Amino acid sequence: MLGDRVVANRTTLERFAANSDPREVHPEQLNVQATDTINPLRSLPSILAIRDLRRRIRTCPILGSSHEDLVNLLSLDPLTTLRCLRQAQSQVNIQNRPLNTISDLVSCLGRSLVMRALDTPVVSSVGTSAIRELWLHSLATAAAARALAESSGVMDPEAAYLRGLLHDIMYWLHYLGLHDRGEPFELPASQWIEQWRLPKSIVTTNLPQIGGDRDPHELTMENPSALIGAAELLAELADFNHPEDRDSLTRNLLLSAVTKESLVLASDLRIKIRNLLDSCGISSSFEEGEPEQTESYEDLRLYSSRSLGHQTELIGSLLHCSKSTTYRGIVTVATSAALRYLDFDRAFFVRWNQESNQCWVKAKADRSTCPLMPATLKPTEEEAQVLRAVLTEDEPQLMRRKIRTNGLMDLLGADSTLIVALNPEFDMPTFLLLDRSITGRPIKVVEDGLNAAALGGTASILADNLRMRLERIRAQRFALIDPLTRLANRAVGLHALEREMARAKREGSSLSVLMIDLDEFKTINDRHGHLVGDQALRKTASVLKKVVRKSDIVCRYGGEEFLVVLPDTSADYASILATRLFVAVEDAGKDRNLGVTVSIGLATLRADDESTDALVNRADMALYASKSRGRNRFSVDVD
Repeated sequence: MLGDRVVANRTTLERFAANSDPREVHPEQLNVQATDTINPLRSLPSILAIRDLRRRIRTCPILGSSHEDLVNLLSLDPLTTLRCLRQAQSQVNIQNRPLNTISDLVSCLGRSLVMRALDTPVVSSVGTSAIRELWLHSLATAAAARALAESSGVMDPEAAYLRGLLHDIMYWLHYLGLHDRGEPFELPASQWIEQWRLPKSIVTTNLPQIGGDRDPHELTMENPSALIGAAELLAELADFNHPEDRDSLTRNLLLSAVTKESLVLASDLRIKIRNLLDSCGISSSFEEGEPEQTESYEDLRLYSSRSLGHQTELIGSLLHCSKSTTYRGIVTVATSAALRYLDFDRAFFVRWNQESNQCWVKAKADRSTCPLMPATLKPTEEEAQVLRAVLTEDEPQLMRRKIRTNGLMDLLGADSTLIVALNPEFDMPTFLLLDRSITGRPIKVVEDGLNAAALGGTASILADNLRMRLERIRAQRFALIDPLTRLANRAVGLHALEREMARAKREGSSLSVLMIDLDEFKTINDRHGHLVGDQALRKTASVLKKVVRKSDIVCRYGGEEFLVVLPDTSADYASILATRLFVAVEDAGKDRNLGVTVSIGLATLRADDESTDALVNRADMALYASKSRGRNRFSVDVD
């Protein structure tokens, strides 16, 4: 039976059981709270990072930076696809589109970030034979899944390709563990999928169960899982097996369960995969242990996405924003500099409230097109200890993610992050969190810490300077502006009057002033309270600013009195303006159910006025005339 043969053909899983089944680990085997998470992709972040593959594929015709080129490269690289999928699923990103295909993934992250993900360090070709066999099996399964989806219509062909490429995640994790440390990783594949928040619709650890006497081609009409299972069988028929699956009896049993049509499909698949690899300059029959070449690291890089510089260039780039008028400008430059000069993949700006242990992720830079998801969370106790250590020791610290914890690292989707304090003396300190979760490059605490400290120190100085500059501006503003009404204060108003008076005498132009006083202001305070009185003053000031011209000067003269300086204004026009003012104030008072009115005194400049005091005194006398005549009116002092 074909279904029996599928189960029997999983000989590798039986061999895994002798060491550690990648699908199941008993709780007593793990100390999950004390063990640092080790990223399984650390030692081999990309299948194209293997030296002999990189040497061949760097001359590949599809190598480029267009959307289609990047989709083609990711289609060859299940490990980089996993890293990109994890990045796209990070909680700190807003996802605006579903991720069903590799093209969706490239569109979500953007070309710059995908190019960065492909720009991984080269690793030795030695000890990668099993991984390469698994890679060929995954490519063949993906290609077969696409072909079966096209012919059956069970699912989108490109979605089928992505599922086929990643269907063997448990095998990948097992062999990556063997390659990295000589033994499988302790966590099962299902736990890694959960921690990385990979979509279950794409990545699953469930083995496809295909039963009956049917041919794989017929099984594609049932459901996506059956389609992937059939595609995997076609890959095995095409001699793209799992590592170590070379049992001749197993092979004969498999061949006895399929039809001639299936063998034809398998033969076509074998030709298709070999043509694909040949087009990239890669032979599907290479053997492990090819002589290591002497090309430099730079010669074997896929992309030149980094633009590294010295600390002087880093600091120089930051000093360009020394005139920034906002903290956001400093944060933007600092996070961008971490990517450009310090070779980090992502930089986050985080604010921390120590008392409530609340963190806010306020900004990010990661070359992606995904907008930032505004997030507030509580760091774990271990994470809070690291944040405190950064503040107390005043030097960068490395924060590592713990297994099965929901905290800051889980939100960012990072395994290790370098933390730098910005302005630790602030009541609510801020931090830069820097990581390399895209490329998988390690963070060197000493070297990277020195550069990050220079970045953080310079950004802190800029923030301090901005704070002092804003405080100085605020102090200057309060020295000139009345804090309650936001009008110019008395000194500013009298200075403006003196200036306009001198100009009027020099040019022979007219000048008028209005002295305005709120009626029965003490009664408003006594009846409604001082808060309502302050509201009445602010509302009156707002009305005055709206009614007068832009060239007129309005100031709070003192208490409930206001002075309006009207350059180039005759007594007739000033009278019209005074009428508008007391009517507008009365209407505004009615809207707020307050009986707010004003009395106004008007005076115009005379030839014998020697000082501003004379003009203001005459306006004041006119004001008192309005008061004595019943208030809520204006009076004029003219020749």
